[in-house]
Amino acid sequence: PQNQGAAAARNAGITAARGEFVAFLDADDEWLEDKLARQIAAFDAAGDAVVGGCNAEWRGVSGKFSHHLEDGPVVTGRDAWKALLKSCYLSTPCVIARRDALEAAGGFDPALPVGEDQDLWFRLAESGPVLYLTDVLVRIHKQPDSLMSRQRMGMVEHYVPMVERHVARNSDRLTARERREILGPLYAQVGRYMYVTGNPGIGARMLLRAVRMGERPFFHLLFMLAKLPYVIRPMGIKRSEARHV
Repeated sequence: PQNQGAAAARNAGITAARGEFVAFLDADDEWLEDKLARQIAAFDAAGDAVVGGCNAEWRGVSGKFSHHLEDGPVVTGRDAWKALLKSCYLSTPCVIARRDALEAAGGFDPALPVGEDQDLWFRLAESGPVLYLTDVLVRIHKQPDSLMSRQRMGMVEHYVPMVERHVARNSDRLTARERREILGPLYAQVGRYMYVTGNPGIGARMLLRAVRMGERPFFHLLFMLAKLPYVIRPMGIKRSEARHV
């Protein structure tokens, strides 16, 4: 009856689905020829995989090729959940999953305005093997007013805590080093982004958390010092004038 967000919409689709598999496609992205057929064949060959993905090419606002989703090998199988927590190589339009696994995992979390897709992929990967096709079978078109560009604070308020919850829940399956390898780069990436996009205080706190976890401490301390003139508006200068200083 009303817009309840991407998670609720996708959950409604999963509920309505009757096939063995469910795949996802947003209006502004493309599946290339044989995408589904090749993924289903990979599931048949794997036997017990619960979720799978493929490589994709990103297209910029102009429609020109930007980059590939992944340029190197990825970890698959039963230990893929650890690799996904470090760097999620499953993108929504690339994903295909068993419907019964989606239902058992509880679907997408409507409470997450950002990261609801990665959260579900993490839960699925914890429950069974992940497969991945290195071939480019999807085109993802970046939009200037994308959800992620409008949910900058959501990265700090929702995405980072979501990953922290997954790490805490699996603390007995992760070594101290693995926990640092997951959280340290995450704090650093989000911290750098926040630091230079109008939230230097939040960014600095995130970067200091990364430093305390041993994530390139000298680099990130130098990064904050080097960027400091760009994030502090000179006192007494109006915003429109600050760019000329």
